[in-house]
Amino acid sequence: MRCKLLHLLGEDPDILLLDEPTNYLDLESVLILEHYLQDFQGAFLLISHDREFLRRTTDHILEVEDGNIVKFNGGLDDYFEQKQMLQEQLQAKAMNLAEKRKQILDFVNRFGAKATKAKQAQSRLKTLNKMETIEIKSLPTTAKIKIPSPTRTGKKILSLEDVDLGYDNNLVLKNIKMDVWRGDHIGVVGVNGAGKSTLLKALAGRLEPKRGYLEHGINVEIGFYAQHVTEALEPEDTVIEALKRKAHEDIVPENVLNIAGSLLFQGEDIHKKIKVLSGGEKSRVALGQILLQKAPCLILDEPTNHLDFQTVEALTMALNEYEGTVIIVSHDRSFVQRVSQKIIKIEDGAAELFPGDYNEYVWSLQKGMLASYNKKSKDKKSTDNEVRVLKGGNKSKNFKDLKKEIKDLEKEQKKLERTIAELDQKTLDLSQKLAQQNDTAEEVTIELSNLQSQKDECENKWLEIVELVESKREQL
Repeated sequence: MRCKLLHLLGEDPDILLLDEPTNYLDLESVLILEHYLQDFQGAFLLISHDREFLRRTTDHILEVEDGNIVKFNGGLDDYFEQKQMLQEQLQAKAMNLAEKRKQILDFVNRFGAKATKAKQAQSRLKTLNKMETIEIKSLPTTAKIKIPSPTRTGKKILSLEDVDLGYDNNLVLKNIKMDVWRGDHIGVVGVNGAGKSTLLKALAGRLEPKRGYLEHGINVEIGFYAQHVTEALEPEDTVIEALKRKAHEDIVPENVLNIAGSLLFQGEDIHKKIKVLSGGEKSRVALGQILLQKAPCLILDEPTNHLDFQTVEALTMALNEYEGTVIIVSHDRSFVQRVSQKIIKIEDGAAELFPGDYNEYVWSLQKGMLASYNKKSKDKKSTDNEVRVLKGGNKSKNFKDLKKEIKDLEKEQKKLERTIAELDQKTLDLSQKLAQQNDTAEEVTIELSNLQSQKDECENKWLEIVELVESKREQL
C-alpha cells in the first residue's frame, strides 16, 4: 500500500482521488501523506474514517446521504457544527408551519359550517394544502457504550523480564523489560512490521516467549481483540446469542442489549445469524464479546477498523472511563491520543516505554521521519524563511509555545470562516429579496455592497492567518 501510494504521489498529479488512503499505513507514512496533501497545489477528493487525518487535510466536506450529495464549506468540525445548526433551523421552521396548520384547522373547525365564513374556510384549506412539508432527517444517533466494571486484581497486571519474541527462527523483539500496572492505558506505536501485533499476542498469552519470562498478575484475565477473533464466532449463533455466549456470568440481559445497540445492532438485527453478517458486522460482534467479559485487562488490536465515527467516539469515551487496564494498537491517531496515557514504542527490535505522551511521540516523528520530506519541500520553495528554519533558526520559541500560537490562530481562522458563511447567507437572502421586490432595489443594493466589503475584509484577514499558520508550522 505504501509503495503504491508513493508511486502515485511521485507522478505529481493535478487531481487526486483517495479511498481510505490511511488504511494499512503506519503513522510515519500517514504523516508524510498528510504533509504532502497540506502542500498539494491541485485538488483532491478523499474518503477516510480517520478524523484527525480529515481535520488536518480538508477544507470542504461532501456529505452523501439518502441518495443526495451536499457540499459543506469548512473542515470536519465545521461540518458537524453546520449539520447541527441546519437541524435546529429545520425544527424551528417545522414548528412554525405546524402552528400555522393548527391555526387554519381551528378556524375551519369553528367557522366552516357558517355561510358567512365558509368561503374563507375553503380558502384557508387551499392554503393548507399548498404549505410545504418539511422532512427532518434524524442526525446520527450518538451511541453510548458502557463497559461493565472489571473484576478485581492486584496492582501489577503484567511483568516482562528479558523477553524475546518471534516466530520459528525469526526473532522480532528482544530483551523486553517492563511492567504494566492496574489502570494503565497504553498505546503501542511503531512502523508496520515492527512487531506491534507480536507484542500484543504475547501479552494476551497467544504467543510464548522464546526467552525470558512473561507473567500475568493475580486474578488477571485478558480480553483480546484482533482481526482473527471473528473466526471463533459460531456461524449458527444470532448476534444476541453470540454476545451472551462470551459475557461474564454477572452480566444481565440489559447490558448485553445495550452493548449490541451501541455497536449498531438494533431491532431485528440482533436476531441475524453470524453466518449472514458482513466482515465488518462480525468484527463488531467480536468486539462486543470482549467488552462483556469484565476482563481487567483489554488488549485491542485495531478495534476501530469497522466502526463509524459515532461508534468510535462512543468507544473512545468508554475506554477513557474504563477502570481496568487498556493496551491498544490503532491507525486512528485521535483514538490513540485520547485513550492512551502511556506509550510503548517499538523500534529496531526493541519495545520500551516512550518518555512522553502520544502528542510528544508524534512530534518526535515529525522532527525525524519527516525531515527529508520537509527539506525537499523547502528547497523547492526556496524562501528565506524556510532556509532559516532548515538551519535551525527561530529556536527561541519552544514547541509548546508554537503549538499554542497555532491553536489560537486556527480558532480565529474558524471564527472568520463562520463569519464569511454568515455573510454569504445574508447575501443570498438579500439577492432573493432583490429579485422579488423592485420597490426596495436601491436599499437592498447598498446593503449588498456593504456585505461584500465586509466579506472581502474577512477573506483578506483569513488569508493572512492561513499564511501565518503555515509559517509557524514549518518552525515545529
